[in-house]
Amino acid sequence: MLKRLKDIQSRLDTLGARIEAITADRRADERRKIFSDIRHNLEAVDTLGTRTSKVATAEAAEKDLARAATHLSEGFADTVETLHRAPIDLQALDALWTLAAAIRLCHEAGLRALFSIDELAAAEELARRRAGAFLDLSASLSPDAIARLHAAGAADWQAQEAARRAAMAQAGTFVTGLRESVTAVASQGELAQVLRARGIAGPDYIRELAEERQAPLLTLAA
Repeated sequence: MLKRLKDIQSRLDTLGARIEAITADRRADERRKIFSDIRHNLEAVDTLGTRTSKVATAEAAEKDLARAATHLSEGFADTVETLHRAPIDLQALDALWTLAAAIRLCHEAGLRALFSIDELAAAEELARRRAGAFLDLSASLSPDAIARLHAAGAADWQAQEAARRAAMAQAGTFVTGLRESVTAVASQGELAQVLRARGIAGPDYIRELAEERQAPLLTLAA
């Protein structure tokens, strides 16, 4: 019975490795498709000004970009969960940063689509929600937490302290970048609120923004 148990365990280990490889390949394929869809929808948003079916195209692109952001956010959350199980390789922060940048891009492009069809109230509400969700993704990440997790694999306390100190700068830059991304998404909601309060149509703002070539800042007429 013990031999059978050992054989079963060995077989499971072999299958586990194969399953992990298959799963990794499937996830890579899914991610490539997500980025392909994002690229397609960014082109749609970028050409809204020349389309006859502007509203339908903008609404479809916004929904697709929101869906892509959700998938990427799930990948971000899974990666963060994995980081808490073992000492962190700081290269994993590059993967997280790439995901965060893609999530931010999806949010900003989707909100621009809503601006382009003058759905400012929806843009304001969605920007608030998405900034909050974005913040929740990184809530468990702080420079100190990341540095300590990175140092957890060191041989002794002296090595751990040295590793922690060495990781603090990169961890701090990473977390600051995440917070700035959250602020950038939230600011789109504040912009929509200002435009509504001043009676400025979203398409007019987008058009003036696109045409501006000299002023360092775009002022909003009262």
